[in-house]
Amino acid sequence: MGKKYTDRQLQRLIDHTIKPKLKLFALVDKLENEYERRIGFIPSYADDDCFIDTVHTRQGDEMTVEKMTKEAKNCKVRLN
Repeated sequence: MGKKYTDRQLQRLIDHTIKPKLKLFALVDKLENEYERRIGFIPSYADDDCFIDTVHTRQGDEMTVEKMTKEAKNCKVRLN
């Protein structure tokens, strides 16, 4: 199974996990705002799987501005 944590150790692990998550969410917001400014819509409206997988999941660990722009132009925007 793995290490058994005391309550104090587990609380430290929780705290150490939450802090970078909040920073990550702030960075994702900035990135999505710039995406919208450049492309004209937010990634989820375009079902931009490449962007979404790279930013929101463990899949895809490489992205360039060129790739982002190319993939976004190939997406169909859905407004609902």
